[in-house]
Amino acid sequence: MNHEIFQNGFRLWFPLVMISFPLVIAMLIRRKPHATLSPETQAQAIRKWFLYLLLGTLAALLLHLAIWQWWAGPEGNHTWVLFFPLWFGLAQRVLAAKDSGWDVRATVSVQDTAVPDPVRGADLSRRDRESAVPSAAWISAWLAWAGMLAVSALLLEMRFYWMLLFPLSGGMAWLILGRWAARYSATEPEPRDPSNSPELAEAYARFRRQKQWAWYFCGVSAMFVFSLPTLVVATRGPDALQMAIWIGASGGALLGTLGGGGIGTWGSLQRAKLQRMYQEACRLEQPHASS
Repeated sequence: MNHEIFQNGFRLWFPLVMISFPLVIAMLIRRKPHATLSPETQAQAIRKWFLYLLLGTLAALLLHLAIWQWWAGPEGNHTWVLFFPLWFGLAQRVLAAKDSGWDVRATVSVQDTAVPDPVRGADLSRRDRESAVPSAAWISAWLAWAGMLAVSALLLEMRFYWMLLFPLSGGMAWLILGRWAARYSATEPEPRDPSNSPELAEAYARFRRQKQWAWYFCGVSAMFVFSLPTLVVATRGPDALQMAIWIGASGGALLGTLGGGGIGTWGSLQRAKLQRMYQEACRLEQPHASS
């Protein structure tokens, strides 16, 4: 009974949190002097897009509550996907107006006008083979996965053999995905100022290392989320099936919150910081370029 109450409560509140998240972030980010907009134009853009975001958020919240109350009930929890148009369609506009670091083009459209980006350079060196995560860390994760799979296969009752699909599919897939994403994240574009500022270069390198460790955390954590429920049923017997479901559901929700929400937001904040550093370095170069 307690499990059902928690599950229904989660299905109600999780979409509410996700839908409100873009508006909360847009309110928390402070306004900073813009790289390309005058204060008056910046204020106009903030007011315009914040109003759209506020109205969109209220409409999405009312839609979720209406679906919950009059249509699908606890099964109507998929409205959390309204987060995506609110975040990418509206909140990003507010953030780009408040702080030019949130706009990778260093432009904000206001009344169909835009200010061009300053001259930029780029680092064309190959980075996809760089890895801040040592091979021993990935090998340890694979050994942990193989050990849980072996124990589960040996102890699991025949009628529960279908549960081996979770570590065999999800667990293995997330280790492969995590390794690939960690390497691919190093290829993210890194615009440079004409003088190739060493401070900016070091900030980019630090962010690459942090991203790779973040993907390692996500891949290994997801592997455990997929593998542990099967191991629990194998070692504790069929009576532990409800516990296994609880581990999988709560672990997946926690990983989605920390990995998708926490790490994703952290990454966006870091990119905005790097973009501001780049804009400042280009601004300092302008007198030299004109002379």
